[in-house]
Amino acid sequence: MADLAFSPVVSFDKAVSLEQHYDTLIDQSFLKRLGDACVSVDAPARAVFHFFRDLQGLRTIEGEISCPVTMRCQRCGGDIKVELHSVFRSTCDEAKAKSLKIDDHLDIVPVTAAGDFELLGYLEDCLLLEIPYSPRHDEGDKACVSPGMSFGEIPDEPEVNPFAVLDSLKQEMKKANRQ
Repeated sequence: MADLAFSPVVSFDKAVSLEQHYDTLIDQSFLKRLGDACVSVDAPARAVFHFFRDLQGLRTIEGEISCPVTMRCQRCGGDIKVELHSVFRSTCDEAKAKSLKIDDHLDIVPVTAAGDFELLGYLEDCLLLEIPYSPRHDEGDKACVSPGMSFGEIPDEPEVNPFAVLDSLKQEMKKANRQ
């Protein structure tokens, strides 16, 4: 198992006071929930983030994380490569963000009473939130082949007027009532 460049749980206050910066790779073995949500995690996740106190005095974490994964295509059932990418900016100062009326512009992250923050879980959550709802190949992609599936081709079938069908049923019911 590889080592992390940071502790999975950090003191938010200490990280902010030291203005810690990270540009690191997170090995797939640390991303168990992401691995369970995908077919596979293809490479280590690249995370670039830092802790700081912003202009309003909020303790903040800001950065981005990306990771290549393989997912199941919802059209053909085959594998599809997807690059998950998340840009984040969060604070643990919920009350102050609400008082400044900027809480809708920032994600609020929980910290324990001791000020501990689950950094690894947070970064993995950022990736999990970027998983597409219905991953699929682009329309017309030759890699997406499914029996009976076509793109842009409409079968030549005569159009049936639903009102004509309704009228014929109505006529049949009248004949049945007469007898």
